[in-house]
Amino acid sequence: MQTAGQARPTSLKFNTGYYADAGMGLITSQGSDDPSSSAVKAFDFDEKSVWLGKAASSWIQCQYADGRKYRATSYTVVCSDKDRLPATLKLSGSNDGISWTELDAQSDLDFDERTPRCEFALANTTKWNRYRLAVTAKDGQEGVRVATVELNEMIDCQPGTAVTELALDREQLTLSVHTRATLNAMLSPLNSFEREVIWVSSDPAVAEVRKIGEQVAIVVGKKPGKCTMTANVANVKHFCSVTVTTSTLPLGWNYDELNTPAIPGSIDVRDGSFTLTGCGHAMTSWWERVRDQGVFASQPAPGDFELSARLDSLSPNVGGPNAYHADSRPPSATGLMIREPLDEKASRFFLVQVEATGNLICRWRDKTGDQDDNQSQALGKIALPSHLRLVRSGRVIQAFVSADGNDWGKPLITHTASFGGESRIGLFVCSGNTFSTATAVYDKVTP
Repeated sequence: MQTAGQARPTSLKFNTGYYADAGMGLITSQGSDDPSSSAVKAFDFDEKSVWLGKAASSWIQCQYADGRKYRATSYTVVCSDKDRLPATLKLSGSNDGISWTELDAQSDLDFDERTPRCEFALANTTKWNRYRLAVTAKDGQEGVRVATVELNEMIDCQPGTAVTELALDREQLTLSVHTRATLNAMLSPLNSFEREVIWVSSDPAVAEVRKIGEQVAIVVGKKPGKCTMTANVANVKHFCSVTVTTSTLPLGWNYDELNTPAIPGSIDVRDGSFTLTGCGHAMTSWWERVRDQGVFASQPAPGDFELSARLDSLSPNVGGPNAYHADSRPPSATGLMIREPLDEKASRFFLVQVEATGNLICRWRDKTGDQDDNQSQALGKIALPSHLRLVRSGRVIQAFVSADGNDWGKPLITHTASFGGESRIGLFVCSGNTFSTATAVYDKVTP
């Protein structure tokens, strides 16, 4: 016989640096330029791989994706190279990457071959979106070698300990239709038994709220108006007032999330620049479990049509491969796509795609609803910024790439599509990761 219950962890020390290493964040550093000893090596749970800060003073930084904030009650540093030990450590937190708050500083360090692992408790347990560990080397000529950095949260849910206070990092939001903002909740006391926040929008038609973590949600603008977001834990509540303004999309354009990715995306157009953010595994489908995912900003393409745009940037790869051992996820990707009506989960389409790995690929499907019809052709490497162009004449689709947007040369590929007429053409992006988003920036979009 099974008995239902509400289990909660007690005395669990969880390393939130995992979220960054698994493609749910960005790990950067200053003072290292060797890929074999890059910043990510300090967050890969392998003490045999190391981050090498070659300068006398350097830093390593972890930023969580999609505006998430996490609490650290302690941090751990592992240094086992006796010739490259740190003389000082300083941990700081930030929510914007500009203003930093010092959380801890250490100068009397005791790393040696027998005790290469040192853990330091934090008095300031505020949640942060970024953590930065600054180090100075004992030997400025040798630099510092760090095997592991852990950002630990002690989770201790005590039965009978009730939530007495719930706060949000924002009490007011203004966003336009099809854009988004993140809300992070903070609970007191830290050892309360209940931890999971329930989110409710007073008017989901104006702004939707979607939970993306135990205490994190994303608000998405749906139509102009005002509403209120309520965060609730055991009837302890806090509110955020939301104002949604008109969409920045040009007239005639639509924004769609294909097959409802787990993390909502957004589109923002300013001075002719399209910033498109999207989640989802890829433009591929298989079995009954997975369908094409990503976000698609498009316009109708009746008859012959063409679209060109300059891809200025694609955010660092949060998909695969190689974010962790045996990572088989597709990489973050973006491109120009022409697709038949969007009501079919596995529609026919043609896509010229740029991956965060630098690969240029064309993908297409010729059979509506056939999840096994996922065809592709590799077209080499590409450097950004680059101009992309799709041209359809009848059922013939051609893809072009140009460095300057003037000299297009010969088409990279010519494909005869099995669909025409009622289709849409536009900009596409997916993260290759259902737990995070990727962002592409386009300009010179014509027509």
